[in-house]
Amino acid sequence: MAAPSHLESARQVIAHAWRLRRSVLLDTSGEWHRCSSSTCEISHLDARVCLEGGHVLPGTAPCPSHPASDVVHVRDLYVCTRVGSMHVCDRVTCSVDHGRCIISGQACAPRCASVPDPPPSQKRSRRRQHGVHTNDQGACILLYDLLFSARRLKYEVRRAEAALDVARRHSQRLVRSASRDGVQVRMQALVDVYTSSRQRMRCVRHLTLPLSDEEKQSICRYYASIFVRAWDVLVPKLPCRCTFEGTTIAILYGMRRGVACDGIYAIPRDSFIAGALPDAHSITEVGISRRALTQSKNALFEVLQKCIRDGGTRVEQFACLFQPESSPAVLSQFE
Repeated sequence: MAAPSHLESARQVIAHAWRLRRSVLLDTSGEWHRCSSSTCEISHLDARVCLEGGHVLPGTAPCPSHPASDVVHVRDLYVCTRVGSMHVCDRVTCSVDHGRCIISGQACAPRCASVPDPPPSQKRSRRRQHGVHTNDQGACILLYDLLFSARRLKYEVRRAEAALDVARRHSQRLVRSASRDGVQVRMQALVDVYTSSRQRMRCVRHLTLPLSDEEKQSICRYYASIFVRAWDVLVPKLPCRCTFEGTTIAILYGMRRGVACDGIYAIPRDSFIAGALPDAHSITEVGISRRALTQSKNALFEVLQKCIRDGGTRVEQFACLFQPESSPAVLSQFE
């Protein structure tokens, strides 16, 4: 078997020789094209290379110019004839669909195939830290997506348009009914229709105020620090199926009205969260299912009651986690 460095050099020689035979080569640096055996014409570049001469050998004969040179046989190189992208099918790191490489179509090692996650277990175990973001960063991203993102703006625009459409249909029915009965249309009745529709909509004052991006991020960091502190207290007793993101969402929606235990708020109501947080059914917009939210809320309330009733944490102590010493000045506008 050839050394890895020799094999890579041989692949480069074959790829260079193939490109020299092409009159046009497309630039794929913008990732506008993704190769697949189902949509592209894939060619298998099976060839032998003389390392000393750096050229491709025809057939199985040794190199006539360098008879003592090492000859490397490359069998794992594939090319998309449409754009010229090269793919090394090592059958281990390839992108796999139904156990086969999506480019070469070759069967890959079993460990490449997607393995379903094991069913959730009630056994408590230590959770590993997220490999991309810390808990604090993950909470900031989640909050910004829920409160200030372009996706949230589009969601509120769609809700406003839907509410306006309902009010318009209702007013049209009133006008048709008055015309059919031969009575005058009361303008106040039409105004009441639109006013009632507007009052049913959630306040989005935090989206209409001219807040800078730094002020928005300071709000997210402020609440993220609260969620991380609460998570550190609850995580030893939470079931293994509960994730940091799900527990954060459960605490967020608990802060809309507050969560009381023994007549004292363990999770105090937050005026900003109560007004700025979208409806609970919109959490699917940030990749969290409603079922996961329900499970996280149930687990949060059960563990919270257990911690307090076992005497490990008093209600006042847990409530103090939600009252840090200082808060961003911008939040004073929503009190």
